[in-house]
Amino acid sequence: MDNGFDHIKWFRDASPFINSHRQKTFLLYLGSQALQSKNLTNIIRDIALLNSLGIKLVIVHGWAGLLKQSTASIEDNAWSKFLDAIIVPEILDSCINLISGTQGRLLAQLSAGTPNSSMYRSDLVVTTGNFIRARPKGIINGIDHHHSGRVRKINRTALTQQLDNPAIVLISPIGYSLTGETFILDPRDLA
Repeated sequence: MDNGFDHIKWFRDASPFINSHRQKTFLLYLGSQALQSKNLTNIIRDIALLNSLGIKLVIVHGWAGLLKQSTASIEDNAWSKFLDAIIVPEILDSCINLISGTQGRLLAQLSAGTPNSSMYRSDLVVTTGNFIRARPKGIINGIDHHHSGRVRKINRTALTQQLDNPAIVLISPIGYSLTGETFILDPRDLA
C-alpha cells in the first residue's frame, strides 16, 4: 500500500545526492537522435528539474542528422562533402538556418510552462551567445575544409557569469572567427 511514505523515503535517500550536485556545472549534449526523439519533451522537463535543484547547465545541441531531410535542394556532390565534415559555401546558409531553427525550437521548449510538469511556473532563463571563438579547420591532406571549423577559444568568463545569474546556457555548433567568418563546428567536439 502506497501511503506517501515511499515517496518520502525516496526523497530522503536522494537528498544527499541533490545537495552534493547543487551549484555544480553539468554539460549536456543533445544530439540529433535526442532532438528527433519522441522523448524530447521528457528530456526538456528533466533539464528544468535539474535547474530547479540548483544545478548549473550548459547544453550543446547537435543538428547534422536533421540536415539531409531539410535540404533537398543541395546537390549530391555538396552533400557528400558535408558527410566528410566539409561545409562548402553552397551549404553554409542551409546549415546556419537549420542550426538557428534547432536553437529556436529548443528555446521555445525550455520556455514553455507546461502544467503538471516540473516546468510549470519555473521561469527558466536560457541564454545563448558568442561564447565560442572559432578557427578554420584549414586544408587537410590537400582538401580545403571551407567553413568547417574548430574551437579556438571558449569565453569561460562570460559563460560562468551567465551560469551564476543563474541561466541555462545553450550553445549551438556555430563559431565566429576574429575576422567575422562563420564556421560550423562538430558539436561533439564542442561538448
